[in-house]
Amino acid sequence: MIYKQQDNRIIINPQLIKLIIFDKDGTIVKLDMWAKVIKNRAELIGDFFHFDTWQTNNISIIMGIDPITTKIADINRLTISRIKTEENVTKYLVEQGIESNLAQDAIHKIFAEVDNNMDFTKIVSPIGNIRELFSRIKDNGTEIAIATSDIETRGRKIMQALDVDDYVSAVAGVDSVINDKPAPDMILHICDRLNVSPKLTAIVGDSVYDLLMGHSAGVGLKIAVLTGKDGKQDLQSYADVVINSIQEIDIGNDA
Repeated sequence: MIYKQQDNRIIINPQLIKLIIFDKDGTIVKLDMWAKVIKNRAELIGDFFHFDTWQTNNISIIMGIDPITTKIADINRLTISRIKTEENVTKYLVEQGIESNLAQDAIHKIFAEVDNNMDFTKIVSPIGNIRELFSRIKDNGTEIAIATSDIETRGRKIMQALDVDDYVSAVAGVDSVINDKPAPDMILHICDRLNVSPKLTAIVGDSVYDLLMGHSAGVGLKIAVLTGKDGKQDLQSYADVVINSIQEIDIGNDA
């Protein structure tokens, strides 16, 4: 048996699952970390193009954050890929009369500047004790990887901020592969790199796209968590099991 449910948790069999791939945002870190990142991006873009306040506020809204409350305003906009976010902001700048190539170049540089200057240790909020969970998984001989629609370098930075980068064997971002989720590319890329069959792999995620990615890749186990984008009603149609959070995951030979 690949897993069993016991006392409000699932226990994964490490003999049948040799690799667990986690989504990042909404799965192992809280989505609200993006408020400060997005606010910083919008302010720098507004300053660069000498925008009025309303124009700068609209940039935050386009990226899914309310500029006044700094709360999540649109979870779908917030959770799209880094590449798509840049495209959406570029489109808005062009609508404001900015030449397309100038807009693209400025956005790319400003997004990178925010990444380089942001102290992720101060804004990243883990969902539970990530290091303890990852330690248990590794102690049972199962590898850990991250598949995120963020870019790979920032995925790695956030693993460092969580102090779990020593447990993570691979990180795949939207820029690591040709096709973003729900295509199977990230999982297949990681499995190939770590020499693990998808059938011996589990995917853990908070969105339908994570689970569809796992289905397309032919993974052995699809686990949905309720700490991010999609609700139970949407997730349960695509998951083998739905749990409240990754803190209900355990691993051991008694599965």
